[in-house]
Amino acid sequence: MQVIKIMFAGCLMVWLFTMASCAMLGYGTTVMVNTLADSDAVKKYEKKERERQLERHNERANRESAYHPYDNHYNEDY
Repeated sequence: MQVIKIMFAGCLMVWLFTMASCAMLGYGTTVMVNTLADSDAVKKYEKKERERQLERHNERANRESAYHPYDNHYNEDY
């Protein structure tokens, strides 16, 4: 009977340590991500990325505005 109690206690402790280590890893990851999100390097990257997206959008809009489809009304006038 004593052996069963020791085995149960051992399994319980292994389970508790496993859950505790997972919780600590999750908490540490959350703290690291929040710290990185507030860093100056990330803010500079976000600013550059917004500028790149704006440039791509402007280039696409300029290409679309430069495209003139064939106009049938022009030929009808002549």
